[in-house]
Amino acid sequence: MTEQSRLTPATFVLAVVTIACGAANYAVPGLLPALSDHLHLTIPVIGQSTTLFGIASGVASPVIGVTTAHWPRRRVLSTGLALTMAGNLLAAAAPSFAALLAARLITALGSASAMTAALGQAAEINTASRRARAMAVPIAGLTLALVAAPPTAGLFAQRHGPTVVFLALATLSGAALLAARITLPGESPPSPQSSLRERLRVATHPQVPATLTAKFAAATAAFAFHTYGPTQTAHPAMLFTAYGIGAVIGNQAGGRAADRYTPRLTATAATTVQLVTFAAWPWLSSNTVAATAAAFLAGAAFWSIQPALARRLADLAPHQPTPALALDTSVVYLGMGCGGAVGALTTVSAGQGGFSGALIVLSAVSLTCLVFSGRNVIRSRVSESFSPEKTDRTSPMGRPALGRDASIEALVTPELKTRFRHLCAVRKRSMSDMVNDLIERELSGCEQQLELEVTPATDHDEAPEDLRAAS
Repeated sequence: MTEQSRLTPATFVLAVVTIACGAANYAVPGLLPALSDHLHLTIPVIGQSTTLFGIASGVASPVIGVTTAHWPRRRVLSTGLALTMAGNLLAAAAPSFAALLAARLITALGSASAMTAALGQAAEINTASRRARAMAVPIAGLTLALVAAPPTAGLFAQRHGPTVVFLALATLSGAALLAARITLPGESPPSPQSSLRERLRVATHPQVPATLTAKFAAATAAFAFHTYGPTQTAHPAMLFTAYGIGAVIGNQAGGRAADRYTPRLTATAATTVQLVTFAAWPWLSSNTVAATAAAFLAGAAFWSIQPALARRLADLAPHQPTPALALDTSVVYLGMGCGGAVGALTTVSAGQGGFSGALIVLSAVSLTCLVFSGRNVIRSRVSESFSPEKTDRTSPMGRPALGRDASIEALVTPELKTRFRHLCAVRKRSMSDMVNDLIERELSGCEQQLELEVTPATDHDEAPEDLRAAS
């Protein structure tokens, strides 16, 4: 493996950051019995703190991502971890439920900031051909927290009370903050100076709304299953463990698959697995072995979608990745909150059949959005501009014609091939990695330029001849 193909060492520090953020979130369900005794309230009432955390994080994440897009990533991440640490300290000292809610709100704001910055920095400090695998590393921190935080927090709270757990969470956030300050680069790559309105334009890209809708629907189904699915069986602890193991494996597999193939293809395949698993759940839940396998597949499927669609959003907005990834984090948190509501409502009102039916519908919505998000006005115009009817047999520069069936190799002159092989040898990189990086950068710029051309140009006479032809 060449040096350029490896992930940078600082990437793995980001996993420590997201472990701290994830533990601050996922530990609370394990604390519910202890908090109920400590505050003398019922578990359903205490559980509203988790709902508040999810909604606050979901709403705050895009706002924070947009308003801090011009900040260095390390500053955003450090500020978020500091808020997370402060929220956990306040929760440890909370004398009432109202104080606990306020502390959880602060923790939610900090966690949303740090998570968005971690994803953005993972994408920035690694090559484009390794972007999904790089973003899978901080997401892996969330999956590890998902596996370990609830049972560990519950065990310590049972023996020592919830205050000790919140203090431990604050300590973990402080350790992550120290590691980030020491190892992460202080400056981010320069980003274009743009207004708040221009940054929000990320959401108007033709494929972004469909991608976000697909992720929200998949996340709602996945978190509804994670919260209520295992409790419908005789051995819920075994299913929680299987789901967590599947999440860890799926996250890494999804990142690698998105880099090797395409993010959309990876997410579509994983969503299909999720849909089939939920459709079979009513028949699998009565058998412990089958239910455990289903929980594993459900965890692997959804957490494979995570890095794939995160990379897809980063690729769709190469010059504004932070607002795009903030929207990604937001829909996951909102899906977490809505998943709990959907699971509770369907389980109480419609039983296991209605519960499974809701998960099937949500997964089908996600799959539909992914399948039909591949075509847009830009792709159609590019395809038309390179069709045989609109291209000559020979280009103005004497290169081969750009017919529909022409291979990429046929479009490159012998001189460029020789220079390209020499460049690959000097940089010690494979030709496939170099081709992917160069084409991705060029396509990203062209797509943004073509988006502007959808509206009438102000200086059409001065536009390059090739661009006018494509229009």
